[in-house]
Amino acid sequence: MKASEEGALRPDLAMFDAKIAHYKSLEEEIKALPPQYLQGWLKIDARPIKSKLQTWVSKWAYAHTNYLEKYIVKEIDDLLEFVARVNEGLSVEVEENDAAQLIAAMTHVRNVRVNQEKTDRMFDPLRNTISLLKRYNIHMPDEVLERLEGAPFKWEDTKKTTLNAREMLGPLQSLQQEKVKEDVEDFKVRVADFVGRFNTEAPFEYARGTDAAYLAMSEWNHKLMDIEAEAVKITEDQELFEVTVSSYKEIGVCRQNLKYLKIVWDHVQLVQEIFAGYRATLWTQVDVDKMMDETKKLQKEVKALPRPAQKWNVFAGLTEAVNNMTVSLPLIQDLRDDAMRERHWNALMVTCGKSFVMDSKLQLDSLLQLNLHLFLDGVSEVVEQARAEIKLDLQLQKIMSTWSGLALEYAPFKSTGVNILQQPSEVYEALDDNEVVLQNMMGNRFMGFFEATITEWKGKLGTVRSVLEVMLDVQRSWCSLESIFLGSEDIREQLPEDAKRFDGIDAEFREQMADASTMTSPIEVCTAQGREEALNKCQANLELCQKSLSDYLEVKKK
Repeated sequence: MKASEEGALRPDLAMFDAKIAHYKSLEEEIKALPPQYLQGWLKIDARPIKSKLQTWVSKWAYAHTNYLEKYIVKEIDDLLEFVARVNEGLSVEVEENDAAQLIAAMTHVRNVRVNQEKTDRMFDPLRNTISLLKRYNIHMPDEVLERLEGAPFKWEDTKKTTLNAREMLGPLQSLQQEKVKEDVEDFKVRVADFVGRFNTEAPFEYARGTDAAYLAMSEWNHKLMDIEAEAVKITEDQELFEVTVSSYKEIGVCRQNLKYLKIVWDHVQLVQEIFAGYRATLWTQVDVDKMMDETKKLQKEVKALPRPAQKWNVFAGLTEAVNNMTVSLPLIQDLRDDAMRERHWNALMVTCGKSFVMDSKLQLDSLLQLNLHLFLDGVSEVVEQARAEIKLDLQLQKIMSTWSGLALEYAPFKSTGVNILQQPSEVYEALDDNEVVLQNMMGNRFMGFFEATITEWKGKLGTVRSVLEVMLDVQRSWCSLESIFLGSEDIREQLPEDAKRFDGIDAEFREQMADASTMTSPIEVCTAQGREEALNKCQANLELCQKSLSDYLEVKKK
């Protein structure tokens, strides 16, 4: 099939000729095939398959020729029916004030004018089609040939009748033209009013809500259908009475905008339903990654909406809703961090100015109602604080665990009955590490919650270090002076005051070491009440004893 210049479809005779010839040629080839085949001792009867092939090829050839036959008959029938209808319609006398009769007559005139060129060109193709069929021994009935022969004459008569009718209807047509022009002007005013109301009242605002928007779109669809029907009627009248046809593009724009509105509101509905599902999800079952993937897809779909719709408020509201969720979901992911504690949730509520109950029934909706996207920095600060505090907590727990596992060791000193402290290498190693850690904690801006604990441990370890140092110093001095001041009568006689002083030191040192050796925890030993003061006093007195002894020995040498 191919289209004529006027747009009507007619058979492509060259294609049909080639197809029919092809099937006829196949039919002859099949007829020429032998009825039997011998293959060695095997004899094959080919007649059944030949018969089937001939039948199918004949059917295909018939399908093409039969289509052309029906085409010829239908074209002739349609033309003669059209001619009869026009002649009958134009035979009716039109009364001066009968608009319906005038429109009916002018409709026939218009139909002839519109179809004239196509009809003028239809006869040669029909004759060529008949000639094509004759070449394949297919003859149209005489009745059809006679009707085709007379059809051009009837058509010419109808055109003349139409011209005469047009001349007779001229005065009435002129009067009707003026009325149509008035109707057109009135309709233009109503179209302008309609477009203004559409642009004002149609659901372009996001705040309208989906229910109200769909109701409004349904109402405007019916209004558009009514005014579109009016436009069609006005256009037909303009064409009928040869008045310049108006396009009424504004109505088309309204129809297009209504389609775009439907698309945008469908996306609003979709987004709201999906987000409602998110909001109803229990906090413990929230799958943020899945929600993020889905929200990003929605964001792409929204960006791909028709460009004219992207200037409307409803599009802006839809975009804002999706973008807000895109911002909120990563914050939700952060808030699901294991580091979050009750104090952090309370801080979040203060930051956002809203509260909720943190229990097993908590839904994502409670978090989204905080409008997290408006408090991006504040929410991030809360999460950062929680993560920093959990690190501080773990470090403190590690320090506590370390010191709970450390123990001081003691050994008897000669036959004095005094247990003296062994070199606490592990304790000093722990001190070196943990004091640095605690000092770094003091510089952390999120130390507030643990400040008292950090300060307490910093003080404890400082005390441990200072007490251990003085204890080892006192112990070292006592061990070296004990046999001199307690075992040498000469020294005691020569240095009676220092000997007396050393007796006091000895008593205090023995008491302190006896008490200390009952404990293994470095912290318990070093933070015992009065321990540091007593050892410091011993150290000061030992230095006096040592100085007196050194002076005495120096004098004795001379």
